[in-house]
Amino acid sequence: MATDSDSEEKPASAAKPAAKPAAKPAAKPAAKPAGEEDAAEAAKPQTPEEESRAEYMARMERIMRKRKLIKALIPAGICVAVMLSVFFFVRYQTEKKLNILLVSNASADQVRGIDQLISKHRKNPPYWEGLVLDRLDLGGRRFSRLEFRNCDFSASRFDSGEFADCRFKDCIFNGCDLREMTFRNTVFEGCQFNKAFFTGTTFESVDLTFSVFQGARIEAEQVVGSKGLDSATFDEELQTALSGR
Repeated sequence: MATDSDSEEKPASAAKPAAKPAAKPAAKPAAKPAGEEDAAEAAKPQTPEEESRAEYMARMERIMRKRKLIKALIPAGICVAVMLSVFFFVRYQTEKKLNILLVSNASADQVRGIDQLISKHRKNPPYWEGLVLDRLDLGGRRFSRLEFRNCDFSASRFDSGEFADCRFKDCIFNGCDLREMTFRNTVFEGCQFNKAFFTGTTFESVDLTFSVFQGARIEAEQVVGSKGLDSATFDEELQTALSGR
């Protein structure tokens, strides 16, 4: 028969353990949006075979884009080339025809009859503009009732010829041979005669307004009586001689 002292002497370990609380189930991770899943999938390391295939496809795509661009530019390039060829051909033919007319000593009426050939240079009223007619041999020719603007006659020969009732505006005669010529009722407005030769040239009723004669072989006696001498530019010695008259 157990006594009270025996019950008291039982170890505390004999007592029943307290019940543990039930473990909560682990929370499921939230589902990622579709875009993030694709990005994560793309960020995964590729195998060498997949990586080389991707590089090949990217290179082929770049090549195809370049080919498409070249195919699109070829027609435009051909059109530009054709237009430039036509422009320069027409310009060459224009200057060639005009040179033939000048060399053949054509009259103003004949010049006015070739509108279809030189329409790009001929203005209304009739005058020639922007032509390059340098290094021509036009010695002994007579030019009558013609007008030129912004034309270049550099290093051309007009010796023993004549300009009658002509008008030249902003034209270039640098280095030209103008010896033994006759200028009659002709206007040279803003023209350049640098290093030109005027030995024996006659000036009759000529206007030299704003023209330049730097280094030109010309004498004061030749230009005395011409209009526009006060605005024309000569070498210092000639300028002094003209100012004293």
